[in-house]
Amino acid sequence: MARPPFDAGACRLAMLEKLMPFQREGVAFGERANGRLLIGDEMGLGKSAQAICLVLAYAGEFPALIVCPASLRYSWAHELEKWLPSMPPGEVCVAKGRADVEAVSRKRCSFCIVTYSLFAKGSKVAEAARKRAFRVVVVDESHYLRTRDSQRTQLLAPIMANAARLVLLSGTPALARPVELYPQLSALDDANKNLFGTYSEFTKSYCNAHRGRFGWDVSGCSNADKLHALLSNVMVRRLKRNVLTQLPAKRRQMVVVEGTNAAAEAMKRLGDARAAVAAAVGKKSWASEFRALSEAWQLSGIAKVQSSAAYVVDLVSGSTSKLLVFAHHKAVVEGLHSELLRKEIGTIRIDGATPPKERQRLVDQFQTNPDVRAGLLSVTAAGEGLTLTAADAVVFAELHWTPGVMCQAEDRAHRIGLTHPINVHYLVVRDPALSLDSHLWTAIARKVATVGRTIDGEQDASLDATETEFTKDLVGFFAAEDLATNRRGGGGGKPLVEGDIRGFFAPKKKRPAELPPPAARKKHLAAAASSLEAPTTKRKLSYRVSRNTGRVQAFDRESDGFLASLDPRDIVVSNSASGVQLGDLPDDLLRGSDARDFLAAWFSLRAVDRDGLSDKIVSLPLRVPTDNNPKEDECFDRGRAAIFEAGVCGWCEAKLDDDDDGGGARFCSWDHACEYSLRKPNNSKAVRAQLFALEHGVCQLCGRDAHALYVRAKALEPPERFQLLLSEPGFAPSASNKRRDHDRRLTAPVEGDFWQADHILPVAEGGGCCSLRNFRTLCVPCHKAETEKLRLRLRARKNKDAARGSHDLRSFLRIDDDDDDDDDDD
Repeated sequence: MARPPFDAGACRLAMLEKLMPFQREGVAFGERANGRLLIGDEMGLGKSAQAICLVLAYAGEFPALIVCPASLRYSWAHELEKWLPSMPPGEVCVAKGRADVEAVSRKRCSFCIVTYSLFAKGSKVAEAARKRAFRVVVVDESHYLRTRDSQRTQLLAPIMANAARLVLLSGTPALARPVELYPQLSALDDANKNLFGTYSEFTKSYCNAHRGRFGWDVSGCSNADKLHALLSNVMVRRLKRNVLTQLPAKRRQMVVVEGTNAAAEAMKRLGDARAAVAAAVGKKSWASEFRALSEAWQLSGIAKVQSSAAYVVDLVSGSTSKLLVFAHHKAVVEGLHSELLRKEIGTIRIDGATPPKERQRLVDQFQTNPDVRAGLLSVTAAGEGLTLTAADAVVFAELHWTPGVMCQAEDRAHRIGLTHPINVHYLVVRDPALSLDSHLWTAIARKVATVGRTIDGEQDASLDATETEFTKDLVGFFAAEDLATNRRGGGGGKPLVEGDIRGFFAPKKKRPAELPPPAARKKHLAAAASSLEAPTTKRKLSYRVSRNTGRVQAFDRESDGFLASLDPRDIVVSNSASGVQLGDLPDDLLRGSDARDFLAAWFSLRAVDRDGLSDKIVSLPLRVPTDNNPKEDECFDRGRAAIFEAGVCGWCEAKLDDDDDGGGARFCSWDHACEYSLRKPNNSKAVRAQLFALEHGVCQLCGRDAHALYVRAKALEPPERFQLLLSEPGFAPSASNKRRDHDRRLTAPVEGDFWQADHILPVAEGGGCCSLRNFRTLCVPCHKAETEKLRLRLRARKNKDAARGSHDLRSFLRIDDDDDDDDDDD
């Protein structure tokens, strides 16, 4: 059943009522600027909400193009569906690859979300976006465009120039130097006003441009006050301390930790790199020593892995607090992860290898699961766009030489909705013979002062933290509670704990029941009779679940009117192999309906079946789409397992016409069929990747989280890994078992040794050519058991086929009983 398009005007009015006063002022500023501005509010002040509300004023010029980092594309879809609850999920298109032209070209779409990574040479999405000439463009984290010669900046420049409305969002528009502002300001600049001039004029006026040893040096800052005044024409920027007076404070502390001796020897060999850093503090170029600096930077982080992990363990021990731990280098992240797992600290890990949808699931775990105490995050891959307000503290195990990156990371926890203060701990090794931290700290302070004068107009901007001396206080595990009193039972207000336990079992004095008046009794009996005659029936509704975010929209069946939008994460208490447990419905409009029954039925489906029903209007009972009977077209070729769904192109996922047979009814064009054949990954790897996005490595038979077991095992050393596998049924190494996978789990574990993408209908029984619906996640022990069952079935079938059409030899050799009797007579 088709639903009418959402009313952008009504959504905008409803949204304005929910925004904070300073956010409404930001929207008004954007309207006065004709929809071309830079929202530079400090991180955590709701820039995306302001942008959504602003562009709704120009709904007549939709669709709107939203450009964001790859890790934030589904976060943007979530924000759009949260603030615009009546909008059909199909109005939001998320581009999934450089060839996903359909997402950019779809006609019935209000918001198209693309990522910076798609704007590269040869990207068909970038070319399609340029040709479509979007009139409304939103660029999130616009400081990604700080380098004017970069490929993404050059490809996005004409798109931004052609847009009538351009909204740039960045909490740190210039991460280190004013020159980084120019690509953003030139995109916003009005040709008639020409506020900022050419690149040469801008750098000479505001970047202290001068000839250096290797050409023009534009890394400085000049006329900061004048530039700040010009910025006020196109930029609105508010700081938390000015607009959120009730937001708890953010307290920075520098904590001195120790480095290992092993790193000391390596640091001696990098004395030249330390000298280069010292020269950089003195405003000299350090590009020539970048490689040596990178090695020294990584060694500085590795040198304090153990002391940093011990500090984190001390913070979480004896309390219920949660921490965010940021690091930059992969080796440091892995080292911290191993140390935290050894101490059995519940940890999530988000780095550059974490898929976008998996990031949101891990964020939800950190926000809602009390057993998850630490979030280990890459400062560059997870420092933007994530909301992790459940954290009580932020710990930087490594310093980053760009202060804006660390500010972004701090504000993952310090955001709107926070109810407690945030402590930010910078772990620093003071000894210059062991670490570069002391030099980096000085460089960071200088950069913050420069950018602060330009962006915020402050003379004393600084990231310098006040060093505090830490003392270990005893933390009480038991809070004093008021004792319940026994006033009601006639105990005279004495605490129950002082009473004799026999009093609990003593019969209570009976009091004669007071009868209600006759009229009340008659009314009560009538109500009871009517309730028996007409039992309460649940109101039946229609529902639609978003494929991008999982949000559920509820509609009235009779009027087709929109009722409510809810996030299942607010309702589902637990979802395991034993079933789903639901809490109370948050929306009064849904109480008395079959919404709880729908959610229970929805989460009882397999993930692949839920994916097939997403973005469609459904109602109870749920009817799962099924594939054609595999027996009608059996396929025993394992290599031909199709990872794409029927009806869509296997390369760009565009819908296929009924008469379109380009590439064998699998692709929308022959070009896409050829591109798929050239660039497709190994089928088994692709199937595993798509299946993991749906089922997250959880066994569909026993409910074991095999992916989490793999992550834990990989982070441990072989002896500790051996003990872990011994405690897991089916994974314990055996001395008599000489299989290679058992040895590999101990020495170099891979995820395939812990879970498999299993054919529900096995390949040997005709399930080779299938869609993703024929796959399920099985842990290795369950997969082994299912394989053994298949082996027995195949043996029985082989014996049956061998016997079919042949006589039983036993009948030929059998001696009849009558013959035996004759022999006896003889």
